[in-house]
Amino acid sequence: MAEAFVANVEDAQLLDPLADRLLGLMSPLTRGRVRDALSGEAIGHALHPLLADLPIGFWTSSFMLDFVGGRGARATSQRLIALGLASVPLTAASGWSDWGTTAAREPGDGSVRRVGLAHAVLNGSAAAAYLESWIARRRGRHYTGVGRGIVGATFVTAAGHLGGHLVLRLGVGVADPKPEIDE
Repeated sequence: MAEAFVANVEDAQLLDPLADRLLGLMSPLTRGRVRDALSGEAIGHALHPLLADLPIGFWTSSFMLDFVGGRGARATSQRLIALGLASVPLTAASGWSDWGTTAAREPGDGSVRRVGLAHAVLNGSAAAAYLESWIARRRGRHYTGVGRGIVGATFVTAAGHLGGHLVLRLGVGVADPKPEIDE
């Protein structure tokens, strides 16, 4: 089932016009110092996977507290959702930068462009669901917030599957390692 989902995304040519438009909008993130900072140049490896651990980690922790933490964990769970939301902008910017750089020079059928766009849309949907969860919790509607969190977790999981596909199957961000130099 997961393979069919990915195959359908790879073949979804209806995403191409949106992808083309977004490539233009994201171009400032794909040049010069901005690109270097968002790509992880300073740390010697991709920044996006490292940053993605933040919202995923915060939201997963919230999810666990919702199910095993009891009433006393509600405030902490809500704070974890807020921390996840706060980590989204930089995480998304690094992902858009990587996508824009890769998709702009992608040879072939456009599958990287489409899968990357679907990955971003799913992550954006997750962030929206978690924002709704946070708002519901702030308004005292804990169970509604938990439900929205489950929706967010579902989107994050699907997005993560596509992210893994981008790296492990399509080779995005994978390069031959630099040889070690013996001195």
